[in-house]
Amino acid sequence: ICIVRTQKKFPATEEAGSVFNNPHYVAGNTRGSHNMPLMPVKINSAATTNFCIPIVQSLVFSMHDGKLIGPFDGFSTSDWDHIRDIATKKALIMRSQGFIHPATLVPSELEYAEGYKARMDILNSKMEDVEDKPQNDDRKRSYEDPD
Repeated sequence: ICIVRTQKKFPATEEAGSVFNNPHYVAGNTRGSHNMPLMPVKINSAATTNFCIPIVQSLVFSMHDGKLIGPFDGFSTSDWDHIRDIATKKALIMRSQGFIHPATLVPSELEYAEGYKARMDILNSKMEDVEDKPQNDDRKRSYEDPD
């Protein structure tokens, strides 16, 4: 939860809200393992099952005679539909990269790092260093174009 005061000597309401005009990539998504765009959504929007895009909601209040009036759903207007479309496209592009970087977080930032490390340890145990293998002097040392 973040509370931001606006107007007078503080930023204007639209200045505070405009930081969400470009859906920036944030850590999150399924199993806390991917970089995905932060999507501004309407209040009480269901989290999508399409890649669990990280979401943010906005309640806007006005102060009148020392009392909070509202709330107004800050992301409910039609101009935010375009931003949600951008976030969706960015999410599809990122997830199409598969389970590799930059789509996934670096291993040290993974929410389930122990499972990732355990799997990588198994794979690494099956690998052999090329330098440890005996060299066959008859094989070509460089690539030759067959044409």
